[in-house]
Amino acid sequence: MKINAGEFSWGLCSVRRAVLVLMMVQVARTSLVGGESSHYVAGSFGPRDHFVPGGPASYVFAPYLAGYASRALRDAGGDQLSSIGTANLDIDVNTWQSMVMLIGFPGKKLLGANYGFMGLISYGETSVAGRLSQAGGGGINFSSESTGLFDLSLQPVMLTWSSGRWDTTFNYAFWAPTGEFDPAEGGVGLGYWTHLVRGGVSYAFDEYRMRTLTLVTSYDIKSKKKGLDLRPGAHFNLEAGYNHIVSATLQMGFFGWGTWQVTDDSGEAASLPAVHDRVFGVGAYLSYWFKPGKLGALVRYTGQFGARDQFEGDTVAIGLNMPF
Repeated sequence: MKINAGEFSWGLCSVRRAVLVLMMVQVARTSLVGGESSHYVAGSFGPRDHFVPGGPASYVFAPYLAGYASRALRDAGGDQLSSIGTANLDIDVNTWQSMVMLIGFPGKKLLGANYGFMGLISYGETSVAGRLSQAGGGGINFSSESTGLFDLSLQPVMLTWSSGRWDTTFNYAFWAPTGEFDPAEGGVGLGYWTHLVRGGVSYAFDEYRMRTLTLVTSYDIKSKKKGLDLRPGAHFNLEAGYNHIVSATLQMGFFGWGTWQVTDDSGEAASLPAVHDRVFGVGAYLSYWFKPGKLGALVRYTGQFGARDQFEGDTVAIGLNMPF
């Protein structure tokens, strides 16, 4: 982290508090949404992406680019954290990720369900920049950047059962701490394992599943951070969305979601362990197939609101879908 100090007249106690905040920000920069959050960010996928289609075997290679920019840092009560004592705080978090996904639908049945899997690797940068200042002038500028491979994500189990116009899905995914992480300096990796289970239902308004409504829930548990006596709390996610296949080349939809921390952070390194973060979001996406079944492009926007104990911002993702 880079810190440049100008002239300032705060007391020693205030300076120590400012440095403490900067240390907390240094840790927060490792997450796309800030704080001791989950690997999984709700709203990262379309409403139907958690469901396995029937039919012959198919595989999809999908490179994506996503960018996140914060709008506000919220405290435990949901208020914007814009000052520390008598000092004004201005802080921004920005992240970009270049991701490559491989999605597989082998055309096989497991426990009577359509079976699929997915893997994701990503490279990118997370940066924090801000300023602590007083109305009378002077202050501290600070910045931090981390670049490298993010943690590996694998979803070896995707099961979907279909009955009439209803689909029911179950997924299991995990994140391995393969990304760059240092207990003292942080990094783009989060430094711990995450295991996530997901279940959901989807209803089709027509027999061809051109218009569907989905409701999906998920729950994660995490291991201790590498090199720290800290185990982040578990999170519960609720996601709902509508998907509309307009034609052979055009698909669109919208979604909303909420994420709640449901257990305390634990360990000697836990800061305010009983404070639980949360955040909500809404978004929309548009997908266009240049060559149906061969090459398509997608753009997705997500806006966060109602955050507590974390950053709140906007995400834009663009990518290609290339079945083979």
